[in-house]
Amino acid sequence: MNHFQHCIVLLGLPLLFSVATGKFAFDGFRHYRLSPMSARALSRLRWLETEFPAEPDPLSGLMFLTRPGRKFASVDVLVPPGLNAAFLNLVQATSAMRMQLIHKDYGRQLALFNQENARSASTKQRSTEEAQAYAEIRRSLIELKDRCNELHPGTCSLERIGRTFEGRRLFRAEDRQEQIPGLVQEDAVWLDAGIHAREWVSPATALYIADQLINNRMWRKNREVNGMRRYCRGVDLNRNYGYRWGGGAGSSGFPCADNFRGRPPFQPLKRAPYGDIWSPESRELLMFMCAATLAVYKMFAINDRFYALGTGSDMLYEANGGSDDWAHGSLGVPYSFTVELPDEGDYGFLLPGYLVPSVGREAMRGLGSLLSSARRLEGQQEDAADSANAQPCNRLMQNAASGN
Repeated sequence: MNHFQHCIVLLGLPLLFSVATGKFAFDGFRHYRLSPMSARALSRLRWLETEFPAEPDPLSGLMFLTRPGRKFASVDVLVPPGLNAAFLNLVQATSAMRMQLIHKDYGRQLALFNQENARSASTKQRSTEEAQAYAEIRRSLIELKDRCNELHPGTCSLERIGRTFEGRRLFRAEDRQEQIPGLVQEDAVWLDAGIHAREWVSPATALYIADQLINNRMWRKNREVNGMRRYCRGVDLNRNYGYRWGGGAGSSGFPCADNFRGRPPFQPLKRAPYGDIWSPESRELLMFMCAATLAVYKMFAINDRFYALGTGSDMLYEANGGSDDWAHGSLGVPYSFTVELPDEGDYGFLLPGYLVPSVGREAMRGLGSLLSSARRLEGQQEDAADSANAQPCNRLMQNAASGN
C-alpha cells in the first residue's frame, strides 16, 4: 500500500514570556531591525548577543529574535527600556550599521495579539487556520484524526511519543493513505513543527497541511532546568541532535544563551524518542521537512514570489546539532530541508491570525512541488553516470523554484 507519513511534534506554546514561575509582558521594550553592512558591524552585533544575554533577567539583556549571520542580513532585537539609550549610542557609533525601529512598545503589540486570540476563541470555534494554544492544538489533532478516519477508515492515527520537560504530551500524527500523487511504495515524509516555542505560525501551518491532506485529498527553547543555573532555563532542541553536535559555530555551551545546545546530545530529546521513531524508517524517508519561522526572513514562498535558495549557513547563520543535519548526516535521508516561514519581518513572531491561511497554502503548494521534484530527481539519479557526485538537494530546490 502506498503510504504517506505525516508527523507533528508539538511543544507548549506560551502566550507570554515566562521568567521562573511568573509572567513577563515586554512592556516598554523596543523592537529594532539592524542591518550590518560591513564585517565590523556584523562582529559588533555578535558581540552584543554574546555579552548581553536576555537570561536570566530580560530587563538587563538583549533578546535577539534573529541571530547575526552574515553581512547585509537583517537582525531583529528586543531592547528593554533601561538599556535603550546605551544601545542606541553603541549602534549609532558603529559605522555601516543600518537601524530601523519596528515597534516602539513590543509589549503593547504582544498584548494586542493575545487579545485578538482570546476574542477569536470566545466568539467562534477555532479552526486549523489560526494560531492556537497547546490545549486547542491537542483538540484539533484529535478532531483531525477522527475526521480522517471517517473519510478514510483506518488510515490515520495519533500516538503519544513522550512528554516535554513540563509534562505536556508530545504526539505523532500519522496519515497513511493510498494513491497520494507523487508517492510510491515505501515513501514517507516527516514534518515537525513547534520545536521553537515562540514560532507560533509553525504548528498552525502543520495543522493546516494536515487538514488539507485529510479533507482535500517569543520563547525559543524548551523548559529544561539547567543544573545550578536554574534561572537560565531551556535547551534549544534544534541544536541538541547528535550529528556534529557542538562542532564549530552555531550553538552555545552557555545555559543562558538562546541557542544553548544542552549536555549531552539527545538528552532532552530522549523524552520524545526520536531515534526510536526515525531510525528504523530512515530508508523510507524521502524528505525531512523542518517547519520553522523567523521574524525577518521570508525564505520560503510560492505563487511567483521570490525566495532565497541555499544552505542554512549561507542564507541564515552557522548552526550545529539541528534536526535537518541529523536526518541527512546520521540517518541518510536524501532530501532534508529547513523551511523558514513568514512573517515578512513586520510582526516579530506575532504573525496575525488572518495571515495563517496564506502561509499554510504556500507551504502546502511548496511541499507538493518538492515531492514531485524529488521523485523526478530519484529517477534521474538512477540513470546518471555521475550520480555519486551529484548534489541532489541543490538541484531539487532549483527544480522546485523553477516549477519544473
